[in-house]
Amino acid sequence: FPVQRQSHKPSTVVVGSGGVVRLWLLFSCCCCWVYIVEGHSWLACSDYRGDINNYEHDKCYGWPRGWAEGQFLRQRHPKGYDIGMDTGFNFMPTSAPSSPSCQVPFGSDDYKTFPMAVYEVGQVYCLAWPTKNHVAAECTTTNVPDVSINLFHSETNPTKDPSQASFNAHNINNNPSSDKNNCSSSSPSSSRGCQLGFEKHTAGKIDCVGFQRSPQFCSNPDKALATGCFRIPPTMTPGTYVFQWYWAFQLPVHY
Repeated sequence: FPVQRQSHKPSTVVVGSGGVVRLWLLFSCCCCWVYIVEGHSWLACSDYRGDINNYEHDKCYGWPRGWAEGQFLRQRHPKGYDIGMDTGFNFMPTSAPSSPSCQVPFGSDDYKTFPMAVYEVGQVYCLAWPTKNHVAAECTTTNVPDVSINLFHSETNPTKDPSQASFNAHNINNNPSSDKNNCSSSSPSSSRGCQLGFEKHTAGKIDCVGFQRSPQFCSNPDKALATGCFRIPPTMTPGTYVFQWYWAFQLPVHY
């Protein structure tokens, strides 16, 4: 996905000269189990500017790598529930050096049908994913784990997918200029702040934060929309990057 200084899911980010950051975002998918049912999740949109209650397809401006695969199985739903339809897109990375960190190989997507996101340095962007039954709510239970959700990235202009260890060493929120109290900008999504990676779910409570940020979860626990926003650090070097959406459902299991 390209990230630019003043412009408006796996995936790659590109940061161009003159402040344009283009990011190819590689988003690994999540899969986990909650109480009785088996579940999993994945990134559905890497630049979402729509309603946080129900997913709006025309408000997605960037997709994770490989999103075109399995689309023939999805039928558009007026509330966007089709983003939660199982098409085999979920993925669970491991720390083993020989294991892939992303489910779709580097360079295998031409992004013609579902383009990568283009990000601007210093701007706020939001990601969207389906809840897949993993939210503590009145319609489920308070005992739904959610350890953390983070956004990792590669070095500038990678030629292959980073290892999981390399991804872990580059958290978008660890940049000195990334501050949850100072991340709002003039972008359309700025009013939502930057929750991704900063807000954490409290075990045993219904709090609608972290992976569980889904106001309308009980309307469709399996396929409801969840979102989280982040800021591209003002000091990030323009170029192309691979990003990874990384969810820790319950340690030591990550998705």
